[in-house]
Amino acid sequence: MFSSLAYGLIFFLIIAMNHKYGKPWEDAKTQKDKRARRRKARYEKNKAAEQKEFEESQQKRREAKRKRRQEDEKLDE
Repeated sequence: MFSSLAYGLIFFLIIAMNHKYGKPWEDAKTQKDKRARRRKARYEKNKAAEQKEFEESQQKRREAKRKRRQEDEKLDE
């Protein structure tokens, strides 16, 4: 009899604690999601900047190769 009463009280205590403290846990979860979204946005921004930088360096390399070829053609003539 006492064991079932004790189990009932423990169960009620767990439900009450979850009701009282469950919301901050959910807020913490959404805050974590918000951090993940910020991290992803920062990653995408950095990735875009690196891609732009890479394309600029490739463009410079192509121009340098083109100039070298033109100079070589002038020397060959």
